[in-house]
Amino acid sequence: MPEQQQVVKIDTKITKAFKIDILKVQHMVRKYQELTLIPEDESSYKICRTALTSCIRTRTGIEKRRLALNAEDQKKIKGRKTAADQLTAIIEPAETHLTDLVKGEAGRKEAIEEEEKRREHEKISARVMALGKYRVILPVIDVSTMTDTEFDTALAEAKTDWDAEEKRQADAEALRKSEEERLEKQRQAQEAEAARLAGIQAAQEADQAARDKKQKEETDKLEAEKKELAAQKWNLRLQILTNIGFKQDGELLEHPVVPSQTHESHLIALPDDHFSSYVENVISDIATQEEVDKIAAEAKEKADKKAAEEARIQVIEDAIINEKAEAEEAARLKTLKPIKDRICDYADDILKETPPKFEDKDAQDLMNWAWEELALLSDTIKEKAEAL
Repeated sequence: MPEQQQVVKIDTKITKAFKIDILKVQHMVRKYQELTLIPEDESSYKICRTALTSCIRTRTGIEKRRLALNAEDQKKIKGRKTAADQLTAIIEPAETHLTDLVKGEAGRKEAIEEEEKRREHEKISARVMALGKYRVILPVIDVSTMTDTEFDTALAEAKTDWDAEEKRQADAEALRKSEEERLEKQRQAQEAEAARLAGIQAAQEADQAARDKKQKEETDKLEAEKKELAAQKWNLRLQILTNIGFKQDGELLEHPVVPSQTHESHLIALPDDHFSSYVENVISDIATQEEVDKIAAEAKEKADKKAAEEARIQVIEDAIINEKAEAEEAARLKTLKPIKDRICDYADDILKETPPKFEDKDAQDLMNWAWEELALLSDTIKEKAEAL
């Protein structure tokens, strides 16, 4: 079934130029749209073929007419352009002259405005850089709206603050360097003192080792003498026991009259008075009074000799102990003397350096207080050093 013909509005003023009857064309279209082609039917084929040719001829005729009309219009357009160019050429000199005048004035005004903007920009930049030199950063809008007087005041205040800060930093740097130099001198002095004390300590250790060696030799000698005296003491006691009839069998001593045996270690450990009593008891059992007196006299003589020897040994021991104590005290005082002198020298050195002066009142008050404390510390150190 043929499609329904679309209704199209056509400008008849324009279509008249194509010299075509639109109604006839529309009638032809409706007629041709109703045609059908029957397969294997030559007659319907020729009708459709003829209708197609008619459509093509009509369409190509319209296209040719359009091209012809366009050609005519191009000639008219070119003519109108030529005429317009000739007319504008007449006007152009005046227009060009006036344009140059107007543009020149506009350019002059624009150049003036640009110069004013440039100068203003340079002025603002110079202000920002001047303030920035003193590390003062303000918004550009604030800087640009300042009067010259306001800017000069702000710049002067910034410079004053900057100079004060630089002076403060310079004073702080000088104080820091001074403190570093003081600490370095103190460190060097401490190292020198440590080396000196190490030498003293080495010498003291060597001296102490020599004293210890000497004391050990004396102690060994005293122990040997004690052993020798103990041996002599036992020999005396053994001689006394032998004289009154005791016989020794290894470490045991026995008497034909005394019923029990006695061990050597027991007799050695007895105090002198107990040993004397023991001997007297044995003698009373085995001898007459005359023999008792004789034995007692011999025992007393031997006891007196023993007491004298023990007293001599005690004197020697006391002398050794006193000598050692005196040597140790002398060595201690000898060791402390340079240490005390060095401590006092250090206390004096605290006050040798002149304290720095500051214009700032708080800083100067702090330094004055520190100096008074250092003076008090120096006196305290020397007092305590003398008391060592």
